[in-house]
Amino acid sequence: RNNVCLRPQESNLDYDPANGLGEKIVMEMLDWPSQWISNLVSSIVLREVLNYNVNFTCASSGHNANARIANGFSDALIEFWLETYEVEAIDYIYRQGLVKDMGFIGYSGRSGVYIPDYTVEIYNNSLNFSTSQGGSEYTQFVSNTREFWRTFLVPEVVELYATQNDTDIVNALGGSPDNIFTPPWCNPWRSDGVGNNCIDIKAEVQAIDIGQLHQVIINLKLRVTISYWGTVGLETYISRKMESREALVFKYWVPEAFMAGLPVERVLFPIYTSTCHRNNTGS
Repeated sequence: RNNVCLRPQESNLDYDPANGLGEKIVMEMLDWPSQWISNLVSSIVLREVLNYNVNFTCASSGHNANARIANGFSDALIEFWLETYEVEAIDYIYRQGLVKDMGFIGYSGRSGVYIPDYTVEIYNNSLNFSTSQGGSEYTQFVSNTREFWRTFLVPEVVELYATQNDTDIVNALGGSPDNIFTPPWCNPWRSDGVGNNCIDIKAEVQAIDIGQLHQVIINLKLRVTISYWGTVGLETYISRKMESREALVFKYWVPEAFMAGLPVERVLFPIYTSTCHRNNTGS
């Protein structure tokens, strides 16, 4: 806490005079690494350049952060996901004007669907198409387009994922996911693969998934379900599957320490519109 990061000759940084006057500023510390880093860097500038007394308040997520700032419990939140917390943002920032959006932080947070980079090997070794379907050439085509969403429409690809037996992993995680999303044309997902007719995407926490991926599945008529395992559960699931080099589709976000250097490829979906985002699964 007492270490100084900026050398004395740099501490002014063209701010003359540094005008914090030792007053306290309370910053929201949330629960993911990139937000910690942004907060700590900001606190160094606030403390050493602008002479503020920086304090932190810890919250599990960005939910209700706008209310806390509006009510004076805290003063600032670095790295706020506007789309994830859109309802709160519209209310406190745009409708009531009690919280100010200070602009772009300088890097983007992105959630997405990923597959391991060895998926190409699994497709080449496991998918068999008849001569009338194109044979080995079609296998190669499907493998080469593995990161494109239309590949999830190929029945043989759906079957490859749907029939996997993940009972051991699921039992180790406590027996069942926290939540499941199932479109009308899919059977409820089973960990043993029996009766499954859809690909199951493993995801983290449903509370921070306000429906974009659900809407994509509905709009594109994808034979896909989603199971939610919590952050630790999802990371365990991913690690177990990738250690065994098994087929896997999962949803996560970046920047995130767990994803750094993970050999995966992002699945490409059509860009959704703001109307689709606002309407959730109603559009």
